[in-house]
Amino acid sequence: IHQAPTYLTIRNLGSQPDELLSASSPAARQVILTGPPAAGGARPTVAGLPIPAHGSITLSPLSNDVVLVDPGPYESDMTVPLTLDFRHAGRVQVNASVSAPGSP
Repeated sequence: IHQAPTYLTIRNLGSQPDELLSASSPAARQVILTGPPAAGGARPTVAGLPIPAHGSITLSPLSNDVVLVDPGPYESDMTVPLTLDFRHAGRVQVNASVSAPGSP
């Protein structure tokens, strides 16, 4: 697998907008933020993903996403650790559930 998309919902419980600036994981060589697929299916890399105050953003391969690039073998794991870096909330560590390819 060259790239593995994530399925996450990020909630901003704060009273000011925030922005996901970057992400990392020991399970991948690199983690990138991408925007929705453009014409032809290409996914643009973006510098940040905004999260509205008291709102949420849902990440998936069909919209904005956090993508693991060159992930190591993780298929037998139940979760993959992710570190999310936000402009205001700072660094947040989460464990993303692992599912079979093609299933959310």
